Amino acid sequence: MPASKSDKLLLAFFLLVLCAAFIVILLFNVSFWVPESFPVVAAVLLILPLLLPRATKTERVIIFALCMLVADFGSGVFDDRRVLLPLWVLPALAIIFLLLLSVLESAIYREGGKIKFRFPPHKLKFFIGLAAFVGLSGILVLLWLNSTQDSSYALSFDGTSDQLKETVVVPTLDTPLPAGKSAIWCAAFQIAWNRLKSDLAKGPVQIQGAELVGRRLNQAEQSEVDLEPGSFYSAAGLVNDGIMDEIQAEMDRNFPKARKVDFHKSDLDFAVVFAYLQAEVMFTTPFEEREGPIFFTNQEEKTLVTFFGISVKPGQKELRDQVEVLYFAQARDEYAVDLCKLSFPNQVVLASLPRGSTLGQTLADLDKKSSEFLAKKGNQTLEDSESLGVPNMHWRIDHHFKELEGPLLNSTLQGTGIADAVQVIEFKLDRKSSSLSGVGLAKMALGPRTFLFYRPFLIYMKKRGAKHPFFVMWVDNAELLIKR
Repeated sequence: MPASKSDKLLLAFFLLVLCAAFIVILLFNVSFWVPESFPVVAAVLLILPLLLPRATKTERVIIFALCMLVADFGSGVFDDRRVLLPLWVLPALAIIFLLLLSVLESAIYREGGKIKFRFPPHKLKFFIGLAAFVGLSGILVLLWLNSTQDSSYALSFDGTSDQLKETVVVPTLDTPLPAGKSAIWCAAFQIAWNRLKSDLAKGPVQIQGAELVGRRLNQAEQSEVDLEPGSFYSAAGLVNDGIMDEIQAEMDRNFPKARKVDFHKSDLDFAVVFAYLQAEVMFTTPFEEREGPIFFTNQEEKTLVTFFGISVKPGQKELRDQVEVLYFAQARDEYAVDLCKLSFPNQVVLASLPRGSTLGQTLADLDKKSSEFLAKKGNQTLEDSESLGVPNMHWRIDHHFKELEGPLLNSTLQGTGIADAVQVIEFKLDRKSSSLSGVGLAKMALGPRTFLFYRPFLIYMKKRGAKHPFFVMWVDNAELLIKR
């Protein structure tokens, strides 16, 4: 039956709201991240309800069942792969969908088991709307394909840590750092150690020949509350209890794309400590790839690498607004930034400052300097004349803490030892994904600031609101950077 006056007014109100949203979003050029399978699932869920207005009761049940099935399937296939889409497509699709639905509701009827249009103009309106819907969906698909083609760089390194010549993986933040090498730490192994301590050792873990490292791990403060659920996996257990098979099964279920772990085979009943962390932060607005030759420089060499960030050219308000300056000292040529203050639940922070003797000491130095900068109300905004440059990274490392693989001295674990102390870390930092003493005249006198991370720097990832970061890296050389 034809739509009532109140129905028409309600439709007109919703259309006006959607049109206003479409115009605002288009003006501000807002984009959003969606799972890679989202466009297909969303298209099916939009098309199926169009069949409802003149469907029989049985047909409606079937359509609703199909919608539930597609939604359930979609939630099952949504993974960590994301694509960037313009937000205006949502109100545009909603406008066309409402118009089509209103035509189908008032302009068609069922006669003799067939669907018919009441008047020829209704048929014309329907096919015009359908053409617009299909056309816009086609644009959406093209945007999706373009976004998927704009993929991340290939892994710069994918292997075991003993293949690295200029990078070390440390078990704790208070482990002394070797000179001239990059250093990596993540909390996942600490969480696994905590499980070994609580579940098997029933107290501080004691390892023959690794007393100092064991003591550092036993005293570390990091815990599971510092990590976002679903971003890591950790386990500790005995071989005879099937811990190896359990780890492989859980890794296959939670991180199916991760490489299989190569455990040592033994007929003895040893303990296994395992951790995996997949760290990534999505930026609200993707940065631009920086053009031209930019070298990463340390005391030993200069290496031509790829950078992303923001160039000196004016504008790019969205990009600049998402960056937050946490520390800047021009006299010392030191600075720190949160790459996307809007990212949630995690943040990624980069800092160019002198390295301490440990990662923990370097973090403490940054925290002190950042607090002083904020207390003095330093300029936290990236201005039009200021630029940002960050090296691209994408790597995966398997590391065995061989110093921890030995006999256990705990009374509850006598006769056993740690056969495998393994950590696997995958990290990516590119333009899309996974953080001044004054303003006014003083700022003008200093000139535009440059935040170019072209020399050794600190990077950490932290869950917002957490006490401790869950990933820390000192980048001392270009071994893990993407070369140009």
